[in-house]
Amino acid sequence: MPVTRLIIWIVNAGVPRNIDPDEALRYFSWARFIIMAVIYTAFVFWLEFAKDGPFIFSPKNARSRSYVLQAHAMFLTILFCCFRISTFIVPSLPFWMTDTFVIRRGNRASIADIFLGLAALGMAYFERKWLYRELESNFGTSEGQSSNE
Repeated sequence: MPVTRLIIWIVNAGVPRNIDPDEALRYFSWARFIIMAVIYTAFVFWLEFAKDGPFIFSPKNARSRSYVLQAHAMFLTILFCCFRISTFIVPSLPFWMTDTFVIRRGNRASIADIFLGLAALGMAYFERKWLYRELESNFGTSEGQSSNE
């Protein structure tokens, strides 16, 4: 029975109660992470539905679909770790970085929120560029010529 009480105590200690919306980034939330992961995934794959056709999932990509999905899962894991670590880092930041202000229509953000959001978008841009590799072709040189000439 003491092990059960210890597990319940650990779980309840990690669940914040009555969180001030101004301090939402100080606490981990699965719902917030899922929303971030969906937005992140949409930002990575949004050009797949463009008029020019898919790039990452096209046959011209040297990386297979399974490799692309595994790599995206790895990047989502990195995003999860960064989000989890930020809940420990944000309380140690200066007040002026975590103090929230109204953006518009009642939405509030802090400089730390904006910085972490831009870092996630930068990571998504890097992932998008990293996932697409064109197939190497030897069409640049003719059969009778070597590339050394």
